[in-house]
Amino acid sequence: MDGIGWSIVFDFIYLSIFLLTATAIRARVRFVQRLLIPNAVLGGAIGFILCNKYMGIIALSDNMGGYIYHLLNITFAALALGNVKRHAHKEVRGGAISTGIMMTFVTILQLIVGTVLTIFFINTWYPDMFPTFGTLMMMGYACGPGQAYSIGLAWEPLGFIDGSGVGLAFGAVGFLWAFLVGIIMINVGLRRNKAEFIGSHDEIHDDIWTGIISDDERRVSAGRLVTSPEAIDTLSLQVALCLIVYLCGYLVVLGGTKLMSYAGMGAVADGLWGFMFIIVVVVGMLVRSLILDPLGLDRMIDSGIQTRISGLCVDYLVVASLAAIPIVAVSKYAVPIAVIALAGGAATVLAFVLLPKHVWRDSHLERTVLCYGTLTGTMSSGLSLCRVIDPNYESPAMEHYIYGMSLCLMLLIPVLLVVSIPLIGYSQGGDFNFALVMGVLIMGEIILFMLWHVLGLWKKDEE
Repeated sequence: MDGIGWSIVFDFIYLSIFLLTATAIRARVRFVQRLLIPNAVLGGAIGFILCNKYMGIIALSDNMGGYIYHLLNITFAALALGNVKRHAHKEVRGGAISTGIMMTFVTILQLIVGTVLTIFFINTWYPDMFPTFGTLMMMGYACGPGQAYSIGLAWEPLGFIDGSGVGLAFGAVGFLWAFLVGIIMINVGLRRNKAEFIGSHDEIHDDIWTGIISDDERRVSAGRLVTSPEAIDTLSLQVALCLIVYLCGYLVVLGGTKLMSYAGMGAVADGLWGFMFIIVVVVGMLVRSLILDPLGLDRMIDSGIQTRISGLCVDYLVVASLAAIPIVAVSKYAVPIAVIALAGGAATVLAFVLLPKHVWRDSHLERTVLCYGTLTGTMSSGLSLCRVIDPNYESPAMEHYIYGMSLCLMLLIPVLLVVSIPLIGYSQGGDFNFALVMGVLIMGEIILFMLWHVLGLWKKDEE
């Protein structure tokens, strides 16, 4: 019977049980509600407890890494296809640019902290530590456990033993930073009357805490039909489009690895697969802007359903990521993981305490919790936190965030590529060029800081 894929079916049955159990706990336990922990994170924690080798209550298959990898990439395919073009006026562009710079600045700050501490550990107690160990802290925080897993997995052939497990560990700690500190930010902001749309906890609707929308008037449509059901179901079409984009991304990466091999860079060609999610985003945006929109075929896409597809993938990849964390990898690197995770989180919190009053002109609290939650957990973490104080997304924070994320991605791609260059020499038996990496990161921060000033986006205290 195993030949017909029962192991895959039971994997998703177990993941579904974890999600349903977490949903029931969130709906009933007040303490959990006040922490605003997403059901997928809570379900992942339940899975980690039940599935680790010491408990051994539930045995997941060895396919979890594949699920995480593919769900992550399909998530980005759906996000790229569902992106709706808007004509942004000058004020929106300014807020979006400042948001994009802010998110890039904090992400590079996390890279600097991770790199500095990696140098420290290599020169003290862990001489064999992989030179980009600390980079996975940034990946786990700013990108999420799925991306951290993918990058760590891609580095394992280069010598990063348990790289995927370390990435998952950083992603798990990132969620703790996101919600434990995020809730503190919200409470402090409410006490200081910083929220624009609610004045106290009493104005927060119950469904924010319980996670279940019981009021029919607050239930909104998940999407619209764009096909006749007797021809093809709308959901089938949306999924098919996502998978076609994923196929195109796969072909691009496959071609890239072939070219790198021909150019004598075969040792690091496999590392390109770790950046598949970035390639998928670019391919999806090109398909949308160069093919579907010009030909008028964009009417085949429903952004609401594409959002639901990405949400489905995120929920399952998060619960799978946390349930699959290997205790062996965490215990082996317990000290550096703890130190780097603590320092990276502290630096992120400090940045969001000091910078918002200078880079944003309004909705400081809404923008702060949205971007902070994203840069320590996932996009859903930021949205969950923001929804507490801006339940209907009335502030400009959400719109500026959408545009800013695109800018952040474009700014980070060259940084990540340049930072990865020393891996080529390292994979061939040379030394990792930490000086080059630190130089690129510090120069990046200086350029971003100057951009705020040159574009007139930096606000002085007295303004």
